[in-house]
Amino acid sequence: MTFDFGRTALLLATGLGAVLLSTAAPAQETEPLGSIEATIAGEAGNWETLAVPADDAATATFRIGGQTTHIAIQGHDPQADSLLKNVLNLEATLAGSNADAEVLDAGVNLFPDGLDNPFYVSEAEAGAASITFDSLELGDSEGRAEGSFTATICRREGIMAEADSDDCRRVEGRFSTGLQLLKE
Repeated sequence: MTFDFGRTALLLATGLGAVLLSTAAPAQETEPLGSIEATIAGEAGNWETLAVPADDAATATFRIGGQTTHIAIQGHDPQADSLLKNVLNLEATLAGSNADAEVLDAGVNLFPDGLDNPFYVSEAEAGAASITFDSLELGDSEGRAEGSFTATICRREGIMAEADSDDCRRVEGRFSTGLQLLKE
């Protein structure tokens, strides 16, 4: 399956927006929850998933609905001048709730300037994203995920713009993070 346009808009509206809202108050602290190590267009980088204890929120979450599980792992660059700069996002929908479950849909996105354009998204035309779980443990409110991913991400000038297949980057890496149940 492909990572579709509507999910990119949803990610921008909820994923990065949730971190923006939860970090807007100066008194709120974040704590590392896990890590993502990746190479993007030959350049290695490290990102941290974060917990926001005061809001009982996190940037690495899971949601179980019926027979499927949605995992969202949003990494923040600890070297960036802002929490919202150079954000790497991995998303997967699984047909089940363990590491052996089939990945029905996967996406990898990079937001170099946070909520500002441009950004990079995995597109079916450039080669679908692949996310593999080496281990996945989900409890009532917390969990843990470890695995790897590969994708080709292409530049988009904005949410309504088509991806530019002439401006794509290969991404591959590993993740190891705690997960928190997404509260709706």
